Amino acid sequence: MNKYSLEDLLTSKGYYNNDLNSLISKDFPSSKFIRDPSFETEYKLMRTLAVQEDDFSKVAEVFMSIVRRVHGIDTAKPEAVLREAHQIYINAQKQLARVFGDQGQFDVVQAHLQNACSGLKIEIGYSKEVVLHPEITGDEIDTLTRNALRHTPTEYFLQHVETAMQEGDPQKVDKYAFLSLQSLREKGVIKAPERWRMAGGVPLKDQRQEADVMLQTVFSRLWRKANGVVIGRKIEEAVGYAVREGNYDPYADNSRLEKLRREMQDVVFNVVRRTVPDEKVSDAITGTLLYFDRFFDPAYDQLLACRQDPDHPLRTIYRPKKEKGKVVGFERVPIATTAVVPRSFYEQVFAQRPIPVHPFFNAVVERYASR
Repeated sequence: MNKYSLEDLLTSKGYYNNDLNSLISKDFPSSKFIRDPSFETEYKLMRTLAVQEDDFSKVAEVFMSIVRRVHGIDTAKPEAVLREAHQIYINAQKQLARVFGDQGQFDVVQAHLQNACSGLKIEIGYSKEVVLHPEITGDEIDTLTRNALRHTPTEYFLQHVETAMQEGDPQKVDKYAFLSLQSLREKGVIKAPERWRMAGGVPLKDQRQEADVMLQTVFSRLWRKANGVVIGRKIEEAVGYAVREGNYDPYADNSRLEKLRREMQDVVFNVVRRTVPDEKVSDAITGTLLYFDRFFDPAYDQLLACRQDPDHPLRTIYRPKKEKGKVVGFERVPIATTAVVPRSFYEQVFAQRPIPVHPFFNAVVERYASR
């Protein structure tokens, strides 16, 4: 979270011309109840922390220190200050969201909005608790979010889409693809088409709507690619478990292999249901089932057989790849040869065609060079 003070941010942007103390000392309705000189220092600290800190639990810690000193008997005054501080905190978080939105820092805005939307429940003993509810409306959230989308460069969201696709994170692809579209719509570059036009296949006459649809298609492809990365990683992990050697529990490995099989199938069916048109999804699912039955499952059964057979041929090609002791994939077994190629053969080949001979051919050369 950005640690600029609220005073610096607001005064530099012209939003707030008074000093920090005027926000801290703002006259809230509950202030008339707070006249206990013995805790005035703590009360002021609670209001100050509500502005200076993004974590409201620090305010709650001061509140609890007061409650412990009064032994939970008379907590009306500190409770009133706590609610006042919470209201100050919500206002400060909303103002910070507006400032950082103007600066085009979308993720910082989202963090402040999340703070503003969070409530709190504090137990103070004797079966008593203080519940603080967030005081921010849906319209305020929408306004602050749209402001941040307008000022944040769209390239920021697009880069996140690309990165999420490469990392195999379909959820993040969805999130940042949506934000990319919203950002471009707020800037007026594209325009969301009417749903009845999209559903009915009615031609779009607005170029901005056409661009919107094209971008949605591109993002759909990137989402499918991200799922492909997910499946690829699960296949690599399955092969790693299949060729693992040593005194590992075969039952546990088989359970992990079966779990990976189900997860891959779920990913494939999810992609089919989401990307295939409704009128064709039934045929697509049927085709997917045939693929699993005729190709995927027989191949996967070989992995299960390999796990049970220490002499399975697959083990001569692959070995498990581990990170921090956990199987994460596989790597190829290097093929080494100790065969020595006669010098005369190298000299003869190099004289005719000056190209080095790859060691892979050593065994062949050793066998036939003297003939």
